[in-house]
Amino acid sequence: MYEMRTLASTLLREYEWTLPKDPIHADGIKNAFSPFALTLPRDLDIIFRKRV
Repeated sequence: MYEMRTLASTLLREYEWTLPKDPIHADGIKNAFSPFALTLPRDLDIIFRKRV
């Protein structure tokens, strides 16, 4: 659990996270299989840019 926290905090500190223009998730996250199931998001593209 500590490793996950360390990794998440490092990624948040070192990178800017953005979505591409006109993402399918703009109005809310769309599920890959069913709107009623707890699944992974469908085609969730994230752009990482190194902070300066």
